[in-house]
Amino acid sequence: MDLTIDFNDTNVKTLLVPIVASFITIAFLRVSAGPWRGSILAPLGIGSGFLASYFLSMGLPLWPVASVLGLLPVVVVAGMIVGLVLDMNSAKTSTLTMLHISASLGLVFWVASLWHGGGIQQSELVLYGVLILSGFWAMQRMNDQRDEGIAPAISLLTACIGLTVIATIYGTRTGLFSTGLAAACFGYIIWNWPNCRFPWGSSATLVGGGVYIVLASELAIKNPALALPVGLTLINFVVFDLTNKLFPTGNAFQPFIQLMFSALPIALAAYLTQRA
Repeated sequence: MDLTIDFNDTNVKTLLVPIVASFITIAFLRVSAGPWRGSILAPLGIGSGFLASYFLSMGLPLWPVASVLGLLPVVVVAGMIVGLVLDMNSAKTSTLTMLHISASLGLVFWVASLWHGGGIQQSELVLYGVLILSGFWAMQRMNDQRDEGIAPAISLLTACIGLTVIATIYGTRTGLFSTGLAAACFGYIIWNWPNCRFPWGSSATLVGGGVYIVLASELAIKNPALALPVGLTLINFVVFDLTNKLFPTGNAFQPFIQLMFSALPIALAAYLTQRA
């Protein structure tokens, strides 16, 4: 039996590598930094897993950023650094809220500028506004769920699966990176089910939310007809709140219920994408 791993294989780059990189990074940080600091640093594993997948797929990024996909590693590294500082200093909720809206605003307009070659289309300002509010809301939901075990990780994972489905049907490579982020989240989930060992931190919210905003904005700006399917992935960030009423946090099966109900908006997004 040939057990050789082909790192040129798409499934290896977007699934296996980010899962393993995320899992190993979390283990290393936990052991090397100790119980308290290790639990704060652990969410950085999500960013590490995504970067490993990105570098295998795209190589080292160029500077200055010249494309939307080239923006992704910048977002991840910045999110890891800023998020870690916030977590180490127990940032106030108001500070996080202002950071989330600023990040969403900046990323949407950066994506639009890169996509349109340095300019902003005034005819798309409404779309930009919707994307900014959507990105802000996604970050807020993950932050609100940070004390609910793996709920925010599943919310982000399923939203990314939705983006992958949309990108695959539409025929764009954006899905490679949403898959990579989903896989990195899975590496975090492995450590935290059924008992949450490492709380979801600001680094995870900024990294995951930042990548989600960039990829969702690229799809919607590339083809405004995809804005509605992309918007449906936002439902995945509230599925936990709905299912938690039936299966309160602490029930080991609650994540599976969240996953099951999360399939509904993904299926609807796939249907609408096919008709777009």
